[in-house]
Amino acid sequence: MTTGLAGVAIPGSWEWLPLKHVAISINRGSAPDYTDDGQVWAISQAANQPEGLDWSRTRFHACNGNAAKLKGLLRPNDVLINSTGRGTLGRVGYFSGTPDSRPAMADGHVTRLRARPGVLHPRFVYHYLQSEPFQHYLYSALVVGATNQIELVGERLAAAPIPLPSLDEQRRIADFLDEQLALLDRVIALRQRQAELETERFEDFRESVVEADERAFLSPLLNLIDRARPINYGVLMPGPRLEEGIPLVEAGDVMRGPICLARLRLTDPSIEAEFKRSRLREGDLVMAIRGSVGRVQITPGGVPIVNVTRDAARISLNSKIALNAYVRHALSARRSQEWLGIRITGSAVTGINIGDLRKVPIMVPELKVQCEWASELDKAEAYLASLKYYMLQGRSLLVERKQALITAAVTGKIDVTTARRVDI
Repeated sequence: MTTGLAGVAIPGSWEWLPLKHVAISINRGSAPDYTDDGQVWAISQAANQPEGLDWSRTRFHACNGNAAKLKGLLRPNDVLINSTGRGTLGRVGYFSGTPDSRPAMADGHVTRLRARPGVLHPRFVYHYLQSEPFQHYLYSALVVGATNQIELVGERLAAAPIPLPSLDEQRRIADFLDEQLALLDRVIALRQRQAELETERFEDFRESVVEADERAFLSPLLNLIDRARPINYGVLMPGPRLEEGIPLVEAGDVMRGPICLARLRLTDPSIEAEFKRSRLREGDLVMAIRGSVGRVQITPGGVPIVNVTRDAARISLNSKIALNAYVRHALSARRSQEWLGIRITGSAVTGINIGDLRKVPIMVPELKVQCEWASELDKAEAYLASLKYYMLQGRSLLVERKQALITAAVTGKIDVTTARRVDI
């Protein structure tokens, strides 16, 4: 018998045992000889995802000889634990079989735990290893290394304590958690789908709006620009991030949503001064033109000087022809995004060139109509953003609920036959 996790009490009929006493084996897999199509599936940390094994991220091992002798060969009901790298280490998976008849192996960054029949229920240990107390213990006592170069120590994992009720109770707990977590995962998936449908609904509305006015005319973006301030990208080499300096808008700032001046990187004023031609003014549009192309935001006021980097373009409109709020929506609509999408070039880093951006066709109604439509679209977009925020909050609560349920069940805090709290 061994001591348990600090601060974790269990029922008197349970006992703490080292994992190695209740497992047939706890060991890493082996380094695969990767191939696009081979005899054995090779499961990596990338394939071992929270929602289950992702076979689309799994490659093959070019096995020479008897696959049954491979180190890390998997059997149904083996538990998998990611064993290197902060943010990845500790992720727990469960092997039920492969999509076809080929065998599978864990690679050298994944630990395989095989439960001892008649002593340890594999789904019980699978849930226990995901519990908050064990995950905290794992990072505090079972790993070595620093920064991202951390590694799970196999001997320490083998000696780690697990609370053990009877096998029948383990089975009841595992069945209870399988059922309850599946329900919560279903709710999370439905919330996610609702967010996707609401986004599609808004995109449909925006598309219908920018195509609605029969008196509108189709114009290349170039004809809507303030001729004194042409479309430009900005600072080529902004240098290191500084604590004081001139703020720069990057493509990532545009992708995250409305531009937040407080989060922008700062560059040396002498570097920025060479790119005065691309300085922004309040109300200018900024489009991401490298990487994830097409997202558009409006520059807020608040600082005297702000510029863009080479992966973002400044779009300054002629206020007598076009309203920035309307054109932002028009550029974000499907017609414009698809037009831009087919003109993206590059391989390692993709992007749209300024010449093509100038040509993107925009439906332009009268200024009064632009103002009315922009107001309607802004309201709809704000509603969508609010809805997504509350859905995200709800998802966080559901994830917390899952974790609390796992922890309570595997430490005997609830009676899973009645789902009521137990005093220990």
